[in-house]
Amino acid sequence: GVTTEESANMLSLSEIFLILGNLTLSFAIDRFGPIVVLRGVACVFASVLFSWPYSTSKLTLQVLACINGYCTVVCAMPIIILADVFGDSAPSTILFLLGL
Repeated sequence: GVTTEESANMLSLSEIFLILGNLTLSFAIDRFGPIVVLRGVACVFASVLFSWPYSTSKLTLQVLACINGYCTVVCAMPIIILADVFGDSAPSTILFLLGL
């Protein structure tokens, strides 16, 4: 099992890499476009989610927590794509699609 200290360590690593992902992936989105970056990050994110149960060592869990935090940016990217598609003409449509 994982102790509470180790889980807190992995959570803090995940959040640090979430900040790094927000800072660095924005440049990649500007350069390559949001759909290309979404596709790549979603593949990495899916591979992390499928490999998570098979990791046994503490180091492997920490690495997966870092990658998971970095790829969590993918959760907000469909909103960016919707905003880019609909533009300023229909912000109420985006809010409706988000359930707000």
